[in-house]
Amino acid sequence: MRLAATTDTQTPNALTSTATTHDTSLAESLLTEVQAAALLMLSPSTLKKWRRTRRGPRYYRLGSAVRYKREDLEAFVSESAEHPCSPRHNEKGDR
Repeated sequence: MRLAATTDTQTPNALTSTATTHDTSLAESLLTEVQAAALLMLSPSTLKKWRRTRRGPRYYRLGSAVRYKREDLEAFVSESAEHPCSPRHNEKGDR
């Protein structure tokens, strides 16, 4: 039985032997905090602060690692759009 080919020089393990195209696309769609921050043109500390205050885009905690899906970041940006004609809510500290 032949194991799935790996793209690096590491020894294949149980995960690479059962990897499928779907698994590869999932891994490629998960972004690190630094990658997500760069995509949103924000600092990683902003994303950390948003997670602590339960704001910001949806994220996934995998053990101690935090990951973001590109589609969740895109949805967050779309949902954050403000229309110039709509009245703006005057929140605390907002001028």
